[in-house]
Amino acid sequence: MSTTSLRRDHELIEKVIKAMQSTIQLLNDKKQISESILLPVIEESQLNELEKSRQHCEELAENLTHDVSNQGN
Repeated sequence: MSTTSLRRDHELIEKVIKAMQSTIQLLNDKKQISESILLPVIEESQLNELEKSRQHCEELAENLTHDVSNQGN
């Protein structure tokens, strides 16, 4: 896993923790929870997973291409 990927994961985790802290405070204060607190974190998390899936597919395709080209040797 690359340093960039780990850094993105770390930043996402920090955002999730902040959103959870805000949500807990609102629940403790018996206030309504706004979508604006949670939706951006959920969307970013989904985009992060899509990026990981894309990277994995690229790696698989690269390995498959490498394996096919080596079969001719």
